[in-house]
Amino acid sequence: MITVNNLTKTYGKFNALRNISLEINDGEFVAIIGESGSGKSTLLNIIGQIDFPSSGEIIVDGENTVGLDDKETAKLRNSTFGFVFQAFYLEPTYTVYRNVEIPLILKGMKRKDRKQRIEEVLNSVDMQDKLKNKASNLSGGEMQRVAIARAIANNPPIIIADEPCGNLDTKNGDVVMRLLRDLHEQGKTILMVTHSYEHSKWADRVIKLCDGKIVSDEKNN
Repeated sequence: MITVNNLTKTYGKFNALRNISLEINDGEFVAIIGESGSGKSTLLNIIGQIDFPSSGEIIVDGENTVGLDDKETAKLRNSTFGFVFQAFYLEPTYTVYRNVEIPLILKGMKRKDRKQRIEEVLNSVDMQDKLKNKASNLSGGEMQRVAIARAIANNPPIIIADEPCGNLDTKNGDVVMRLLRDLHEQGKTILMVTHSYEHSKWADRVIKLCDGKIVSDEKNN
């Protein structure tokens, strides 16, 4: 599904990533852990086509992403990846329905089909009764569930989750982790950055970064 070859990322004289190579198989749930500044979010952003490497290559579903133009990159990103962030990134003045609808509008889906899909994904995260609520009136746990619904609206094969429980209490964090695990069991490939050793246990495999390098890559028992 994803192959990373000799990936480096530099910012001036700072080496954020140093010659990283790895493979992520279709349907894997992979947690990337490490201290702040280890490069884990940078790696996730480059894989998800939000950022770009200084050198090396990313191959996604057989397609080498190096050299794609902006339009091609946007098409790959929107069709292949769903994103869940620590800060949620919902539009606070929009309703839950509207927040989830945005990626479907960008995809060009018809209004009738959008309505059906929005109801499906909100039901899957137990937020169907909040669809008329503004995002600003939701709790943190509810916002993250809406963000997950938005991430899966276009049915992408890969979910990118960057500290998805970072702003949540333990109870809501566990709810989000169960949702991610459910998506994995439905066949999604999950790439998750986390500081939490406990949350990394939900993954099939844990990659640890330190100073921009992979220092361990192990399967969970």
